[in-house]
Amino acid sequence: MKSIEKLLPHMSQKQYPSGCVISDSLKKNPALYYVVEGSLSLDIVSDDGSQSSHPIRKGGTVGAEYLFLPPEDTGAVRVRALTVATVAHIGVDKLKRLMDTELSDEKENIVVCVAKQLATLYVSLNKAKASQSGRTYDRVMAALRQCGTAEHPRGKQVKAKTDYLSDMLGLSGETVRKGVADLIRRGKLARLGREDYVIFE
Repeated sequence: MKSIEKLLPHMSQKQYPSGCVISDSLKKNPALYYVVEGSLSLDIVSDDGSQSSHPIRKGGTVGAEYLFLPPEDTGAVRVRALTVATVAHIGVDKLKRLMDTELSDEKENIVVCVAKQLATLYVSLNKAKASQSGRTYDRVMAALRQCGTAEHPRGKQVKAKTDYLSDMLGLSGETVRKGVADLIRRGKLARLGREDYVIFE
């Protein structure tokens, strides 16, 4: 039996229909969720307002980070059923007490087990973030090209306000600014002034 499964007698179990929101804020109510059957979706909202979703399959856990980090150091997270799912959960405070008492012999194994799953999740999150960054870069460049260009010794000069690009793309101003910064780092764009850019051809 996996160490994490030894927690099951101490956890509450419930079946959720597909699409049901299980927790709309793990930051407010830190808990460890274990997928007994079915699958969940972990929805994460970044500081710039963008959202990404990540599937958690049978045998996976959600909320492991709260064993290592205080809630205020983590992103805004929502948990919902991706399919009909049977889910076991336990509050983090109760889990910590159990690992110091009844499950003290399994404490190290439980921590290692959830840490491995957490590491796998973070690899997935970082890949998704990199992919999202690439998509934002492409969209911002396409929007800049639609703003009307003029000849410049180094390429095409364009004038565009962040608010205008934000409205055009349906992105937050912060996301647009990050996309512009990414273009500059990639050597695709240079800033001439607050709203003036040169697109390198």
